[in-house]
Amino acid sequence: MTKKSIFQLINAVLLLLLTITTIYPFVNLLAVSLTDAKEIAYMTGLDIIPKKLSFDVYKALFTSPQVYKAFFSSIYITVMGTVLNMVLTIITAYALSRKNFYGKKLYMIFLIIPMLFDGGLIPNYMLIKNLGLIDSYWSVILPGTINVYYLMLLKNVFQSVPQSIYEAAEIDGAGHFTMIWKIAVPLAKPGIITIGLFYAILRWNEYFKPLIYINNPDKWPLQVLLRQFIVDSDKGALFGTQTLLNYSSGATAIPFRSLQAGIIIITVIPILLLYPLLLKYFNNVTVGAVKE
Repeated sequence: MTKKSIFQLINAVLLLLLTITTIYPFVNLLAVSLTDAKEIAYMTGLDIIPKKLSFDVYKALFTSPQVYKAFFSSIYITVMGTVLNMVLTIITAYALSRKNFYGKKLYMIFLIIPMLFDGGLIPNYMLIKNLGLIDSYWSVILPGTINVYYLMLLKNVFQSVPQSIYEAAEIDGAGHFTMIWKIAVPLAKPGIITIGLFYAILRWNEYFKPLIYINNPDKWPLQVLLRQFIVDSDKGALFGTQTLLNYSSGATAIPFRSLQAGIIIITVIPILLLYPLLLKYFNNVTVGAVKE
């Protein structure tokens, strides 16, 4: 074997071990959530096969009004937030990518300063309160509508589009919005979808802002519900006071460990499903590039 082959073999083994280390805990949680309540005490942290298959955990969670409301809140924040993020990021990145944009350096400084220096929790809270956004989904969606790091990435993608294409479009009478949505966006489609996925992950994992700004439990996203249940051991956060007794004692009782595993799986699965759908864009992120 050559040195290159040995290196590739070692690299493949290390990556395989890393993959197994990453996936194993998730598979264990799935097995725990699918194990019958009477057998859960015999499940260890190394088991990846359910003992006596049961779907009682998911039946309980999917029939819980609190879980439904939290799931809707997470989807609403993710979809609305990602759409707003992408629209504003695309427009700003396009403007900053144009060579003839007046005051570009000043705008860049204006964007970079908040990236390096944050105003702090109390000023942010007072701002949200004075805007009347407390207990509103928009208190989570509006702050941070543009991630400066992602903006710089998209700006570089747009800069790869030859200026001659824009010039030809201007001669044909196209305005800036036409050039954004008919030229820049189609040519930068892989990069835009990748950044959109990054934004969606950030939005789906929103935890701190909802915890601070949303006091109404009916508007909590899944991540806050997960925190209330796991950290505070509060079953009432999952089922509410009316149905809590049904799963706390008797034949229908579900162990805390099973519910913990089930709600984690429900929280993680939706965002994981996006990766296979968008994988082709990661494999070919330069598909929109053109040569001058």
